[in-house]
Formats: sequence, structure tokens, C-alpha cells
Amino acid sequence: MAAPRKHLARSDWPEIDRQAWAVLFIEGDLFDGRGPACHWASATRKSNAAHYGRWLTWLDEVGQLDPALHPADRLTEERVVAYGRHLMEGVAPRTVASSLIGLKCVVQRMAPNRNWRWLKDLTNRLDSWAPQGATSGARILPAGEVLQRVLDELEPSLSKTCPSHDQPLRYRNLFMIGLLTVWPIRLRNFTALRIGQHVLRTGTDWRLEIPGAETKTGQPIRLVLPERLRPCLEHYLDHVRPALPAPCDPAALWSGAHGKPLAPNTIYQAIMRETQQLFGIAISPHIFRSIAATALAESSAEDALHARPLLGHRLPETTEAHYIRARQREASRKVSAFLSEIRLVS
Repeated sequence: MAAPRKHLARSDWPEIDRQAWAVLFIEGDLFDGRGPACHWASATRKSNAAHYGRWLTWLDEVGQLDPALHPADRLTEERVVAYGRHLMEGVAPRTVASSLIGLKCVVQRMAPNRNWRWLKDLTNRLDSWAPQGATSGARILPAGEVLQRVLDELEPSLSKTCPSHDQPLRYRNLFMIGLLTVWPIRLRNFTALRIGQHVLRTGTDWRLEIPGAETKTGQPIRLVLPERLRPCLEHYLDHVRPALPAPCDPAALWSGAHGKPLAPNTIYQAIMRETQQLFGIAISPHIFRSIAATALAESSAEDALHARPLLGHRLPETTEAHYIRARQREASRKVSAFLSEIRLVS
């Protein structure tokens, strides 16, 4: 039997599972307490619900979904191993690892007092065993090379206030590559960028402001646009974007050929296609995070420490908001300065 590709919707979960899930997200104050998963971003909640629903699907298919049992009582080592082997029959190793890691994240919060050492050891082994996919084997181009090539393509268009029919879409795609090089945010946030809400102008500066409630890790992202890309952004806003069909959402940064805001997959495919043409290899949006981190690491050991705040990763220790803010803006300026130095010597 092939591994299940579907998952039970929450409305179809047993009542005891739906109640246990709801408890994870109870909002409360310091006295009442909050659910242990309240900090999960909406995307994390959605993916972990899918992982847990897939587990329930398998239990139901093999006749082991007892609706009267607490979720933790169903989760035995023998069953989880059988479930993992079943997944291996039909999905990639990375998907198997992700499915069990998501299941672990849910159940250890549903029953925090249980001893889940065996489950953590199992998922750690799977995480080490499963290949990381395209990211691990992808060729990481130098950030300076990527940005310089994009600027070389964009700068001749800056003097054209009336782009020809086919120019706006290519300019938009090239500018997305340049922006991801210096603002290496996740595709979900990149797709949702809005003018005046996330992309803001202060004097002559442009900055990125994404609140923690909208990021995967709950960390706010605040970055400064490097000076070399300011004319490109302003040209896009003043001339290129208006040359596209009138957008259905005037605040959406990325507008499509029919006026609708671009979907994540559309942006993904456009960037893969354009980078293949520019560099001979297709670079996914996520790889730009590795490109930025590599640029900092190769600059100096001290600069490598800026990778976490630049990428919006959760810090292992509790850090005050103003400290994160300062490190993120410093990190974005470090990338800008580093890339400028590369251009001077090239």
C-alpha cells in the first residue's frame, strides 16, 4: 500500500484530538498561562496540523485510530516506526523526516510531561539521514556576482520612463532577484510585501519592516535597502509597475501581467527561470538565504555572526527587541558594504 498523501482535516479528527489541539493555542495572560504553541506562526500551525492529520489518516487506515485514547497514548515507538517505514514506500526521505518531526512537535506539546526522548532521538536520526534537498547540493554563487549581474541588466532601463511591452515583466523579475540578494527573506513574506506597510520610505532611505506575527520564527525583520538598489526600486515603483495592468491590490508590491498580485509559485518559477538565463543555473528563492549567509561568513568571522539577525532566525537565548533591531539593520548594512567592496575590485 502506498504511503498516504492526504491528511484528515481538523474537523474530521476525533474530538479528543481537536480539544488537545485547541489547548495548544489558548490565549492568556501571565496569570492564566498561554497555550504552549501560541508562538507558532500561521504557516507552522498549518504544516504541523497537516503532519498530525497525516498520522491520524494512517492510524485510521491500519485500524489503530481509537477515538477514546489520548493522542499521546496512541503514539508508541512501535507504531511510529511502522508509520515511518510506511511513508518511505511512497515519499522522499526528506518528506519522511519532516512528517515525523512535525508529529513530534505537536505531540510533545500536547503531553509535555511524557518522556519523549525516544521520539526525539528517532527524529534526530531521520533529520541527519535525510538529504536536505536542493539547498544542500545547490551551487552558492557569490552575492557580489549575483547583484552586479542584476545591476548590469537593470541600469540601462533606469533612464526609460516608458518601457516597451515586454520590458516591465523582465525588469520586475530581475529586480526581485536583486532584492532577494540583499533582503533574503522567506518566499511567503517576499510574496506578501506591501508598499507602505512592509516597504517604507524614510527620507532618502527605503527599509523593510515585517512584524514578528508574520514571520515563521516570530522574530520581526527590519532591514535597510542598500543605496545601490534604491534607484532600481524607485524606477520599479514609478515607471515599471504602472506600465503593468492596473493592480487589483494597489499596495501589493508584486503585480502580475493581469493585474493580480503574484502567487508564491509564480514568483518561484519566475526567479528560477530568470536565474537560469542569467547564470546558467536555476536558483530558488530560498537559496538566496544561503548566498547572503555565505557572503557574511566569507567576509569575516565577526560578520558571520550577523547571519542570524539578517535571516530572521530565532536566537537561542532571550534577546531584547531593540538588540535584535540593531543587529538586523547592522547586518543589512554589512551586506551592502561587502557587495560594494566587491564591485570596486571587480
